[in-house]
Amino acid sequence: MDNQPNQYQQQQYSNQPGGTQTLSIVSLIFGIVGVILTFTPASIVGLILLILGLVFSSMGKRREGRNGFATGGFIISLVGIILWVIIVVIVGIVVGMAFGALGALGAAGALF
Repeated sequence: MDNQPNQYQQQQYSNQPGGTQTLSIVSLIFGIVGVILTFTPASIVGLILLILGLVFSSMGKRREGRNGFATGGFIISLVGIILWVIIVVIVGIVVGMAFGALGALGAAGALF
């Protein structure tokens, strides 16, 4: 019986780094949450998260190699920043037009 091979051999695990994608996953999460916050009153927090998403995705690409999470985090963060800029410009135009209309009403009211 001692000559039979052991059927229940223990699997060997190594503690070598290289399998983690933490920075890439964090960049993806920051990008998604940042895009969501872009459409809320907390859009400045969204912008900060989007910038951090870009930073973490580039760090993740360098340290962890190219992977889908880092690329996704980079693309989502970049699109989110572009959306944020577009929304800020549109809101600025609308607010400027509103103040212009109020100023015109105030000037017309002064004539009477």
